[in-house]
Amino acid sequence: MKKKWLARSLRFDLLARDLRIAIRGLRRSPTFAAATVLTLTIGIGMAVAIFTVFRVVLVERLPVVDQDRVVVLWTENNNGTEFTAGKHVLDAFRRETRTLHDVAGVVHWGATPYPLTDGSRTLLLQQAIVGGNFFDVLGARPALGRLLTRDDEIGGRFQPPSFSSAPHAMVLSYATWQREFGGDSAVIGRRVTDPYAQWTYTIMGVAPPGLDYPRGVSEW
Repeated sequence: MKKKWLARSLRFDLLARDLRIAIRGLRRSPTFAAATVLTLTIGIGMAVAIFTVFRVVLVERLPVVDQDRVVVLWTENNNGTEFTAGKHVLDAFRRETRTLHDVAGVVHWGATPYPLTDGSRTLLLQQAIVGGNFFDVLGARPALGRLLTRDDEIGGRFQPPSFSSAPHAMVLSYATWQREFGGDSAVIGRRVTDPYAQWTYTIMGVAPPGLDYPRGVSEW
């Protein structure tokens, strides 16, 4: 035991000496030290980002049926800029395709939160507007209530029209349900309002845990 303790003590002393030498060297060259810290920061950040993608894609798979068979397509103009396709384009694509079982549309504006009011409080949620068969294509099953169906579709595009008597249906992500509504099962049938357009959305269901597509979406 004494020999082992001495060996460990010696290794600690050598490590402490090396650290002191390294710190003195960095203090004598602050520019080099800053470059070193910046390089380490970028390297660690890239490693974390790569691991996150690896974990999401290969380890923590989405709660959908046959994820390996799901294909993501998008439309773009001749300049390579993405643009929103009308529902008629998706209907034609669905009708003409010979390789895909079904096609669903989705519009998402990235990480920009969208304000909705729930009674007297304001919710800032990341919104995605989807076709009624979006969850059917993914083969997802609700954690609570029901998911969207074709009967929920309104208008000719995947955005609510200015004048429509049809109800606006909403599905919450599981994380949003837990965070904003405390996991309350009475959330089904609850209504939230778009304060700008004065549209009222009825919460129809909650998506299964882990369904995070498009990335970071709070509600569909």
